Amino acid sequence: MLQSARRDQLQSARSNQLQSPSLDQLQSSADQVSAQQHGTSAGHLSEGEMIGEGSDADGTYQLGVEGNKHDGSDVLSEEENYIAALTEGNEPKTFKEAKKYEDWRNAMRTEIEALKEQGTWTLESLPEAKMATVRTFLAVAAVKNREGKLQLSVLIYVDDMIIAGNGTFALQSFKSYLSECFKMKDLGALKYFLGLKVARSKHDFYICQRKYALDIISETGLLGAKPADFPMKQNYKLALAEGNEMADGEKYRRLVGHLIYLAVTRPNLAYSVHILSQFMQAPKEEHWEATLRVVRYLKKCSGQGILLRSDSELRLEGGVTQIGPRCPLTRRSLTGWFVLLGMCPMSWKTKKQHTVSRSSAEVEYLLMAALTCELKWLK
Repeated sequence: MLQSARRDQLQSARSNQLQSPSLDQLQSSADQVSAQQHGTSAGHLSEGEMIGEGSDADGTYQLGVEGNKHDGSDVLSEEENYIAALTEGNEPKTFKEAKKYEDWRNAMRTEIEALKEQGTWTLESLPEAKMATVRTFLAVAAVKNREGKLQLSVLIYVDDMIIAGNGTFALQSFKSYLSECFKMKDLGALKYFLGLKVARSKHDFYICQRKYALDIISETGLLGAKPADFPMKQNYKLALAEGNEMADGEKYRRLVGHLIYLAVTRPNLAYSVHILSQFMQAPKEEHWEATLRVVRYLKKCSGQGILLRSDSELRLEGGVTQIGPRCPLTRRSLTGWFVLLGMCPMSWKTKKQHTVSRSSAEVEYLLMAALTCELKWLK
């Protein structure tokens, strides 16, 4: 009977090692091992009586794998470690949390190396996501839609695709061919692309970010605020602000980041967003107030966007200008340029020049060189 009891105990121990034990099973096994170390078991057997099948005279016993012997202290240590692993901390829910811990960083590094060795994928540079490409594509599609000659155009960004054409049968045939070559889903008429809302009439397109603008207003808690007539005060020298720094600079950076993306369809925000983005490293309370004024301006015209007309000519035109006085800190000139495709705005930018110019003529030449590069790229 003693040997039979001992055999059942060993079989139970083997089963607990091969399977993931529960907390109750771990505690019970730990109690049994502790009792064995003190010369008694649950039935108060003596050390001489505990020697049976599967055990050695020195008090060691085998668990599962032949040739590997473990004493009770080893088993107890493994089980304690297992319990500690189950109850230690919470699993990170985001990459930002996980990268704080070395163990998680090592695990991610190991996983990436394994994927590379298997040839699962290869690292590539991110595609250049210039939103002027999307605007130009839609503007050309609107113009070509009125022409009688068959035209098919495709715009791809990562795993998103726009197919434009002026022939229904050609569009359906092309989509059917792509479906045979790739696993893809037809989402129907274009409504959203990279966060841009695309509305259309019979011939024209209208792109805006109304929902995105309303989300910004809601996030800042200004839904009930009075709208502002213009985004920024004239001659507002934010670079010389002397107020206190913001306690939460991340809030400022997040809001300015939203405004930068909103300027994709809002040329009238280019100047204000450029000025505010200069203080993202150490924003002050005055900078925050100026940013909130831009948000209040959005309340006045949240649905404003760009109309891409089908009767526009496919001709690129551009203009440049020097904006206001030089920066009071760096003495560099603030400049801007604007590009039209026929009557449709395609590209615009407000930027501080890289160097200090010695004359206004030098400023204009540098600005015209930047505009020429943009025109060549769009062409």
